[in-house]
Amino acid sequence: MLRTCTKGRVADLTPSNMASGNGEINSGVRRILRTAPAFTLFTRVIARRKVYRDFIANHVDPGQGGTLLDCGCGTGRLLDFLSDGVDYTGFDLSSEYVKMASRRYGNTGRFIQASVDDPDLSFDHQFDTVL
Repeated sequence: MLRTCTKGRVADLTPSNMASGNGEINSGVRRILRTAPAFTLFTRVIARRKVYRDFIANHVDPGQGGTLLDCGCGTGRLLDFLSDGVDYTGFDLSSEYVKMASRRYGNTGRFIQASVDDPDLSFDHQFDTVL
């Protein structure tokens, strides 16, 4: 079990607590980032850093024809930094994030609203990169 402490509050971050919201800390920055537009703005600011773009290019991008599974994909912004032709699948617990990603990227990737511990979450192929 993972424990986290923010502003004196301790939460057990087990998959079941995170899925139910019991372990989630809903204050400060996390409260703001729960909305898809705020999360997108945050990722745009972070992505401006060359170190982020270089990390994606050198360590995450499987290259054209490669497959990538993005666990906790948020609004799918990672797609902006991947090579053309990457077979991208992303999932996130937030239905708002998944809807925004689907609208923005269309058929460029597959987006699924699910929890990492969802027993129905399965894929019909393996991935070259899992993030």
